[in-house]
Amino acid sequence: MAIGVYLIRRQRRRVQAPRSEFKAWDVAVGIFIASKIFLLVMPWYPPAGGIYAGSVSFFYATSSITGIAM
Repeated sequence: MAIGVYLIRRQRRRVQAPRSEFKAWDVAVGIFIASKIFLLVMPWYPPAGGIYAGSVSFFYATSSITGIAM
């Protein structure tokens, strides 16, 4: 959705449409994109003790794999 904001802005500039009434700061949109990338990457980053460490006794990314499979 945040990347779509940039695509719409570029398209509006290309057709020379007036600026929209609704505005979002570039910094806020960038922070939103960075937070979503963080949430996508971190479940795949192994814990400090290895792939079978952590708060469970099985593979740490089992929930991520199950979510993708479903």
